[in-house]
Amino acid sequence: MIITVAVLAAVAVLVGMFVHRGVGRWIAMVSFLFSLAGVAFFFLVIAISGMGQPT
Repeated sequence: MIITVAVLAAVAVLVGMFVHRGVGRWIAMVSFLFSLAGVAFFFLVIAISGMGQPT
């Protein structure tokens, strides 16, 4: 659960660091936004399904 969140965050940060110039900045921002959306959706599904509190 937390591992998945950490992996998504790490990928977003790495993409942001490696492609921070020119068009790469837009790619990094989009990747980061998709990662945030994925994490938010993941927690929302857990909360709705009542599988327990994310730890």
